[in-house]
Amino acid sequence: MSHTDSTQPTPSSDHHPMRRRDRALPDEWTWHLIQNSLYGVLSMVSTDNGGYGVPISYAVDGREALYFHGAIKGRKLDNLRQNPKASFCIVGRVETLPEEFSTRFESVIVFGTLTECTGEDKIKGLELIKRKYSPENVEKGINCRSSPDAVCVFKLEISQVTGKGSKLESPVEAKQE
Repeated sequence: MSHTDSTQPTPSSDHHPMRRRDRALPDEWTWHLIQNSLYGVLSMVSTDNGGYGVPISYAVDGREALYFHGAIKGRKLDNLRQNPKASFCIVGRVETLPEEFSTRFESVIVFGTLTECTGEDKIKGLELIKRKYSPENVEKGINCRSSPDAVCVFKLEISQVTGKGSKLESPVEAKQE
């Protein structure tokens, strides 16, 4: 993976640089948001070449990939098999500022390539998801090795990450105080 810090220009010709560079979140804040959010919107090109976005839960594997799970048949899989390029948007805190006609906000967009997981990679994805959403029940949870065919697991191999925000205090700095 060639992770690109949200404050650095991307070397990839697939991605445009952030227009409002003054709103780029520091790398640590961006990754805090990715690691601590519960869901985001996965955006893909549909099989009819339209746009397709779906809210979905996820788990993070370091700074390399995001894992998702879902049904073994359906639109997401059809789309990724036709065009594996995707983005994943996470919106964190948002506060309206009516008197300023503005908002305080934080958001992240992760860009990359989707692949369908098999074998040990599929088990790894299921374990990461299980630990994120049910850490107190990991041992009681589904044995990922006994029924991996009951669910599809796919991952977004990260090529670029951008974080953007305005007028909020960093949650990372607040924790350090």
